[in-house]
Amino acid sequence: MLFKNLFAPKPSHIDCKLFDERFADARRYLDVCDYRVDSTDLPRRFIIQWQMPMARGEHERRRLMALFQTDEPGVLIQLPLVVFDYVWQMRYDRGGDVPPDPGMTDGEELLRLLDKDPRLRAEVEYFDRRFMQFQELIRYIFTMTVLRREERMRRFYLFDVDFYDEVIRLIDRDGAAGELPDRPVIF
Repeated sequence: MLFKNLFAPKPSHIDCKLFDERFADARRYLDVCDYRVDSTDLPRRFIIQWQMPMARGEHERRRLMALFQTDEPGVLIQLPLVVFDYVWQMRYDRGGDVPPDPGMTDGEELLRLLDKDPRLRAEVEYFDRRFMQFQELIRYIFTMTVLRREERMRRFYLFDVDFYDEVIRLIDRDGAAGELPDRPVIF
């Protein structure tokens, strides 16, 4: 099966060595392709590793959100954000201050910074919106691959954030025409 390990027992949610290995693998790949990843050429391991997990129920959603927001090193569900941020910094370098590094300050200090600086708040909101769209597009690629409909997949560069709205609009149009499954929702 295409994703035979998808439903295998998951590794611990916190594994520094595995996190570092996966991030190094992603960086090598992204550096080689100069941060331009074609939706139709994305290696299968990244289709899975770069997705945020989907929660089954409120209890699991809260647990995953707590893990995602922790400062603990090696949290595997943070890998998609770390990869996205890496490309964001390497490709766009929109001032070097987005997003703020949560490891450098506590949550209250971060909120104070965002309250004081409307430009920073706008940049963080923009980054967050684009990251959520990135997740939506990764799930689209995953869905099309699992359904073995890659030939009907929209072709786009996964990290061209300025085109996300247009790509998602086209995917939505395809879905409304009955050509694709509905867009998946992330937590």
